[in-house]
Amino acid sequence: MSVFKVALPGKDAHRGSITDMVIDNRYPSPKIDTAANPVHAGLIFLSWNDTTAIASGTTKVVYSFPHHYSKCPSAFASYSFDNGTQRIKGTLPLQIGALGILTIDTDDTNVNLKYFSFDIGSTPIPAFTAQIRFYVMAESGLDP
Repeated sequence: MSVFKVALPGKDAHRGSITDMVIDNRYPSPKIDTAANPVHAGLIFLSWNDTTAIASGTTKVVYSFPHHYSKCPSAFASYSFDNGTQRIKGTLPLQIGALGILTIDTDDTNVNLKYFSFDIGSTPIPAFTAQIRFYVMAESGLDP
């Protein structure tokens, strides 16, 4: 088997262990520790029932939780979306018709699931449910 690997700064790609690598095809990539504290992976169950229109340019934080790292980690998410007539799956961002977009990001303290509106604020947002599977990528040294 061919091995592809990229070492962490200060580590040797030829002699280092799998945990010394940023990428190693012998290890599931990306490196996500599902038993880490704070949590590196999980599910957010979103039930969007507020059908009020949201003005263009407005960002609404839908769900947020602290990541407890000293620097901003990276985050990405996949989704399963159902509005009663359409069922789709994919990777965020998720565009909700011509109304807005659902994204995930991090800041200095939190992982944030956000809705950004690009509607003129006159169209009601149809109710929907979504299951968001999120992943937070952080290496040793980022933790407090």
